[in-house]
Amino acid sequence: MPLFGVAGILYWDTGNGLVVHPMIKTYLLVITAIFHSILPLITLVMMKLFGLTNKLELPNRRDRLAPIAISIVFAVFGYFYITKIPSVNTLFYLLPLGSSVVLVGAFLFTTRFQISLHLMSVGALTATYLLATQFTGSNFLIPVVISILVAGCTAFARITLNAHKPYQVYVGYLVGFTLLYFSVLIFNAILGY
Repeated sequence: MPLFGVAGILYWDTGNGLVVHPMIKTYLLVITAIFHSILPLITLVMMKLFGLTNKLELPNRRDRLAPIAISIVFAVFGYFYITKIPSVNTLFYLLPLGSSVVLVGAFLFTTRFQISLHLMSVGALTATYLLATQFTGSNFLIPVVISILVAGCTAFARITLNAHKPYQVYVGYLVGFTLLYFSVLIFNAILGY
């Protein structure tokens, strides 16, 4: 989902000039893909190959802890790579930190009970587009609405497949949204980008 968030911001912008050069767009997308998608996926496949987990879907909440913890590390490394880019909107510096907070929240919630990590990520995506509106001045209403529709479809699918109970998808969405939205605002106030 972080990749969808960054790509959506970069390509939905209504002309406010978030990124000056196309190479910077490419770099942002590549760094986001590597640290938020490719490396976590490779880690998960390696865990399966070495017998550290039974299924790639991680139906057991205890099996989720190690991949989430490793993803936190990757997100922090992604932040350090993103901060090397000059002349981008502050939001791009803050999103990897917010993503790290969402992952920490996923880890902490998973130690106690099972919530929908799918809905957590879609909730964070909705927050990303709302933050993009605030940080860029562009109108991201349509991406916000699309992310809410995706959340509804995902929640319906998770409940229909008996993967989660309704409260688990609601809590997942609200936690993902809240953690990303407020952590980005707090990091912005603390770091003063």
